[in-house]
Amino acid sequence: MGRGRILTAFAVGAAAGAILGLLFAPHKGEVTRKKIAERGEDIKEDFKEKVNDLVDTVASKFQHADRKMEKNLKAGKIKSLSEEEADGFI
Repeated sequence: MGRGRILTAFAVGAAAGAILGLLFAPHKGEVTRKKIAERGEDIKEDFKEKVNDLVDTVASKFQHADRKMEKNLKAGKIKSLSEEEADGFI
């Protein structure tokens, strides 16, 4: 049996299972839709929280690097680059 037929059979089986699961679900359609919507909201909120945590972490890292660079500039460990010198790094 080819890969295409196996994937097609798997997709058809998964769809049939999902349909049968909904048909034999212990709740009415309205209740099932409400539960799906609530779960979707939970997932959305979790995703937002994780994105906000990531943004906070990245911002914190940039602030730390900026403070460290300023400290090193003040200490003379790093010399300021003129615009012409900086163009060579871009």
